[in-house]
Amino acid sequence: MGIGYLQTDLAVGLLLAIALFPALFGLHTLLIFLTKAPDRGVALMFRSFVVYMVTLAGYVYLQAVNDVLTWMSVLSAGLFFCLGYMEFFSLVVRGFSLHLMSTLYFSKRSMSTKELMTAYASGHGMDWLVEKRLRSMEAVSLIRRDTKMIEIGSPKARMIGHFGIQFKKFLRMGSGG
Repeated sequence: MGIGYLQTDLAVGLLLAIALFPALFGLHTLLIFLTKAPDRGVALMFRSFVVYMVTLAGYVYLQAVNDVLTWMSVLSAGLFFCLGYMEFFSLVVRGFSLHLMSTLYFSKRSMSTKELMTAYASGHGMDWLVEKRLRSMEAVSLIRRDTKMIEIGSPKARMIGHFGIQFKKFLRMGSGG
């Protein structure tokens, strides 16, 4: 195989990764719709990733490409799109600022801070948000709580907290969220 074949295989593989990216979104949306389980969106997203990556690997394999650079490049491009989609999905589903903007948009009027805090998340309010986040953290043993107190739930949680603080210091982000 000459260099021309390798460049063609690489180019076609990368174009396939780009072209199939909208199908990743479509598959994820379809799975949520078919299973009627929007609360399982993250798990269904990862299943969509597997289908997407297997499709890319299948293309490279079926083209009998023996070049490691092509394999790595195509699969890296696919991973890049998966990670980008994951970040986008996280922003849409869990993005606090985006939820606030949506609440303001759907109210179709100006709101005071107190009204916004009450109307947040289709009327669930800020207390609901904090409680939901705490339940999520408790479910994976990051925190423990009783009726009055909350504490770090495990050595893993302490390590995650320490890593987060060090990472924010490294990036000079300050103490905010």
